[in-house]
Amino acid sequence: MQTKLLSILKYQNCRIARYMRRSLVALFFAIFFIIGLVLFGNQFVLMVQESIERGIPVQELMPLVSFNMIRDVSLILSLSLFLAIILTISQLYKNSEAVVMNSLGLNDKYFIVFIQPLVLLSFVIIFFLTIYAVPWANQQKNIREEETNNASEFSFITEGEFEVFKQGEIVFYASESKSLDTIGEQNMEEIFIYAFDNENP
Repeated sequence: MQTKLLSILKYQNCRIARYMRRSLVALFFAIFFIIGLVLFGNQFVLMVQESIERGIPVQELMPLVSFNMIRDVSLILSLSLFLAIILTISQLYKNSEAVVMNSLGLNDKYFIVFIQPLVLLSFVIIFFLTIYAVPWANQQKNIREEETNNASEFSFITEGEFEVFKQGEIVFYASESKSLDTIGEQNMEEIFIYAFDNENP
């Protein structure tokens, strides 16, 4: 058992193992960045659409994008690692490096030995995210969504500016606006409202 353990440690620290791990890490971060960027862009576009439809400023919805990314990061990590392993091994065979390794007596099972430390580290990180970070992100997202849904459309007005709501049906102005502790409530002064009903003022 001790001899086998020493043999594994020896192979994990050899030059070929370090080369494989460098390639794997580089591909992993590249894939993680691309997938993360695509998901972030998709989440951002959806939030902008919701902001336009509901008349809520984008900055009020941006925390939801962050919580969604935290929720999905464990899935992104798993997928990135899986694709990075496949691409790394494929690249070894494409460049005939795997053939040279096999001729040296290093068959396919040693590939697993070489990348084992990175796989174990990724497993620990994904486990932590799944147990702690993802439930927390979902909880915070639900709280934020409830606050946003309960908030009045006029709770996001800008003081001293005429603003349009309900796709141009309402023009609203308030010289001063103060938020109260109660969600969705505000104190406003010198209010001006101009509303249209079937295009009639």
